[in-house]
Amino acid sequence: MPAFVILAGVFGSAVPGDGRRARVLIGSVLVPAAIFSPLFSLEVRLSGGEFTLHVTQLPRTLWFLMSLFFRRLPLPLVAQPRYPLTVTTVMTLSAGYVGEPGLAYSVSRTIVHLPLFWIGWRIGQGALRGWFTNPRTPWPAIGGLSASVAVGVWWHREIPGTRLSIRHAYTAGPLGLEWAWAVRLLVLAFAVGVVLCLLRLVPRRPAPHPSPPRERPASPFACRTPW
Repeated sequence: MPAFVILAGVFGSAVPGDGRRARVLIGSVLVPAAIFSPLFSLEVRLSGGEFTLHVTQLPRTLWFLMSLFFRRLPLPLVAQPRYPLTVTTVMTLSAGYVGEPGLAYSVSRTIVHLPLFWIGWRIGQGALRGWFTNPRTPWPAIGGLSASVAVGVWWHREIPGTRLSIRHAYTAGPLGLEWAWAVRLLVLAFAVGVVLCLLRLVPRRPAPHPSPPRERPASPFACRTPW
């Protein structure tokens, strides 16, 4: 999920909203959600379940579309503070002390993933270009992914799933409730590190074509992805 959030941030825009941007945002996020949510409910009804019209809490993985909408909408404001990464991280760490935000409108997932979304947006603006282009960085990326696999194999039974999802309110752990924010910060930092290693190993060259490609206009995203 951190990879999806960071990639969504890569293609985000911090340009102040206008009519065209609002139409694109609604057409690319809310309209698909409005279409597939009733289709999911219809599938449940045809399978013998009860038809439920989901409005504030979308079913299954459709929550990501609603959360994406509420991340992209305030991005121009999030990018304005002097230290946006610090501000969004403090919001994420503080959210665990104010109770369970709930699943309605994907509020909890939207808040806790804001730092990752902002980091993805900065990558789309050209940040960390040296990491994605330096020919020596694939080896640290391989080492980082290998270390993450080792951690997952050794500790997967000892790490509660609620700490990995980071969307629930804090509970008293081995370090106490007053240090729960440090655990969440560690999870966020680990997630960012693993995603950066994964993206560094994505091939930068286009896949070969069986025949000469036809001439077509350049993609508007061609200059937005540095890897």
